[in-house]
Amino acid sequence: MAIQLKKKGIDNFVLLEKSKELGGTWRENTYPGAACDVPSYLYSFSFEHDFDWSSNYPGQEEILEYMHYVADKNRISQHIRFCQEVCEARFNEKERHWEVSVENKITQIKTHLKTRILISGCGQLNRPFIPDIQGLDKFSGIMFHSASWDHDADLKGKNIAVVGNAASAIQFIPKIAPLANKLTVYQRSANWIVAKVKRDVKGAKKSLHRRFRIFAKLNRLFLFMSHEFRFLLMQKGSFLGKLTEKSLVQRIEREIKDPELRKKLIPDYTIGCKRILLSNDYYRALSQDNVDVNDVGIKVITEKGILDNGGRSIPADAIIFATGFESTSFLAPMAIYGIEGESLEESWQDGAEAYRGVMVHRFPNLFILYGPNTNLGHNSVIFMIENQVRYIMKCIEYFQLHKQTVVDVNEASMKSYNENVQRELGESVWVTGCSNWYMTNSGKVVNNWPKSAMAYKEMMNRFNPNTFTKI
Repeated sequence: MAIQLKKKGIDNFVLLEKSKELGGTWRENTYPGAACDVPSYLYSFSFEHDFDWSSNYPGQEEILEYMHYVADKNRISQHIRFCQEVCEARFNEKERHWEVSVENKITQIKTHLKTRILISGCGQLNRPFIPDIQGLDKFSGIMFHSASWDHDADLKGKNIAVVGNAASAIQFIPKIAPLANKLTVYQRSANWIVAKVKRDVKGAKKSLHRRFRIFAKLNRLFLFMSHEFRFLLMQKGSFLGKLTEKSLVQRIEREIKDPELRKKLIPDYTIGCKRILLSNDYYRALSQDNVDVNDVGIKVITEKGILDNGGRSIPADAIIFATGFESTSFLAPMAIYGIEGESLEESWQDGAEAYRGVMVHRFPNLFILYGPNTNLGHNSVIFMIENQVRYIMKCIEYFQLHKQTVVDVNEASMKSYNENVQRELGESVWVTGCSNWYMTNSGKVVNNWPKSAMAYKEMMNRFNPNTFTKI
């Protein structure tokens, strides 16, 4: 967003960052094996190809390095105010601007900013979730969430309990299993896991991409289209889904020799209902003699371990939570107040929704990046965010052209849009009965986009000023 503003000659903006450096999820998630499950040439900006990726699936450190590289190249850091956390934002109707309350994370001193346009870029997966398990406060050993990895913790020779078995867990479990005396994975449900075809990027390919940008663009296009094809898996009753399930079950049968363990690892839900994961070494790690998969569930955490729902007491020196994030509340814990003091939390009490995932009625000049119903189950979210940025830039250009300082998306446009989104989500695999992080407790899917990524791009390319109400 900042880069596109600068390209248009707009320099009067600030980026408020609550941490001491940029990077978001790739700064905070430093657990062993942390990596992205989207190829590097697709999980990157379309306008920044000339980075020397070491492989098609690089690790966390390299992705963070890429982000610093892009920020430095485009002189973005000079606009960032670090250690500044937004606590509250209120729309002042009389003065027609946003008043933003910011706390310095070092001094705890609060300051107040005024801005015509407020843009959220805080993402969906930034607040670690730890379930409220009985006895949590009684445990005397090492305990942390995977998103806040304790690198000072000595796990060697310890009895380790890992609570959760999804995207983060399948990356770090193979790394820590050899260290443990005993590692117990507490699994709520099995995951569909696809092999990750990882390749190093050799010098010739790097040179080709640097010298001839067309090859980098063609490579990105190929990756994009191959991922777009996977959208068919996200449709209810997909024939491709059934074929893929059969293939992945065969993989489990080949790699897992223990029939009891194999039974635990075959999912009982339609592929795509939960996030499809990528790993080459997770099944191998679970097959080690010192690793056990517990699918009975946790009853209570004790001072020295875990009592499961089967009545078995399992000792633990360390508990690592790989239980995901609070994904459905979006801008929380920031308090956002729009017209007549209406809070965004109240507006979203039945589940977050926004016009095209970007604007919310009665919250004028507020734009959201990676907002409600803009996540994907099959392609790169960077593509989605870039299209949101382009749409926001069109809105800003419209303001400048018409000398209009404040606009609000009208109620009819937002209502019609979200009714269509929810109707189309009713035909998706995400509502086929599993428990996933895409939906609220009431069952409303608030995270995912129901169509292809290309369909989203086509929609965002269409700009209709009639969807706005002038304030």
